[in-house]
Amino acid sequence: MISKLFFGIFAVFASCDRPHRGVMIVREADHHVVSVLNCGDPKWAHPPVWEINVRKSPWVEEAAVQCTLRVSFKERGEDSDSLTQWRYNSQPKGYVLEHCAALEPDTTYEINVLARPGPVKGHFTVASNGDVTMIDGTCPK
Repeated sequence: MISKLFFGIFAVFASCDRPHRGVMIVREADHHVVSVLNCGDPKWAHPPVWEINVRKSPWVEEAAVQCTLRVSFKERGEDSDSLTQWRYNSQPKGYVLEHCAALEPDTTYEINVLARPGPVKGHFTVASNGDVTMIDGTCPK
């Protein structure tokens, strides 16, 4: 509930003239890697990321969350909330992996990243062979 509130508040501010963020997920060998992208402002090269959440799309209130990664405020150290890449279903230092189910083939997902300077939302499809196609959410061209 709180993360939805934060995401909503950040979405309002994201519409202002702020640097853009993007998100991308790719398959690397037998796993998937999420990248939080800096879309042009070097000031945000190492973005603070507080939460990443993946769920099946289309998003509905009742849809189960596929995976949630949150910053651990108990274990925060210097740059502990700076995350540019995350191997899906892993728990990087300074974060808590709350739940993570395998990505299913032939399924479309929504990924939400709660980060500064604003939130990022993207959609992607996992093919039957595990390859990923981004639908949206990458840096604007």
